[in-house]
Amino acid sequence: MNRLEKLESDVVSGECSLFRFCAEVASMFRVRAHEVAILELNKSILQFVYPLELRKTGMIPLISSAQVAKTAMSKRAEIFNNFTSVRHSSVFETVRFSGESSLTIQRLMSAPILGPTGSVVGVIQISRKGNTSMDAGPEFDQNDLQQLREIAKSIGRVATKLFESEVTVPDAVATAAPEAAFGAEAT
Repeated sequence: MNRLEKLESDVVSGECSLFRFCAEVASMFRVRAHEVAILELNKSILQFVYPLELRKTGMIPLISSAQVAKTAMSKRAEIFNNFTSVRHSSVFETVRFSGESSLTIQRLMSAPILGPTGSVVGVIQISRKGNTSMDAGPEFDQNDLQQLREIAKSIGRVATKLFESEVTVPDAVATAAPEAAFGAEAT
């Protein structure tokens, strides 16, 4: 059983929370936990389920020009290794994580999460943040994108259980007060 199959099995048995799942995904891509984002699609609105700090930052309508909405609508996974040149709202980049100063998303991968019937149930994004492109780390490649597609498929099989799993909110997260407004566009 590979690492992803084990995670999926642990979600089904109740031994793996959303927090642990995303921490494992972060380690697979060598990014910080908050550089993994999962959004759930409810009707025609995408809402963050992870990271916890972004849960209250806003909702992204499918009709918006946000990259996450484009991913959900097209059902295509994509890489943006020069994300700063992609027109996007930076409101979600202003949220601070664990006392870190805000960093700019330099690189981004985005993939749709499809449920058992093939319909979109959410989107997963992996970013690399930094003050500069060099600070953010290596570019994503096609192997990374394929791995993200596999992770998205895995999430799709256990999405209901994973999205509803109880997450213990660390003190640093509980006291964070995201200042982003509802209705803002995501990355």
